[in-house]
Amino acid sequence: MIPKGELPFANGDYIFLPDIRKAVEDRKTQIPAYVVRDGGLQEFMLGIGELTEDERTIILKGCLINYYRG
Repeated sequence: MIPKGELPFANGDYIFLPDIRKAVEDRKTQIPAYVVRDGGLQEFMLGIGELTEDERTIILKGCLINYYRG
């Protein structure tokens, strides 16, 4: 377990967020994430907190420009 307040990743690591779109659509506040390092995966929980409906829509559209374009 990673101590509270410490980041489980460093510069140069990749972060894999499986099913992130579904997590945002389902209004999850915590989602499983993985650090990809040295050919392996290390799981940790990522908090995205409470999002407003506008924030959720902007994320699902991909960016603020797409939100205003749509």
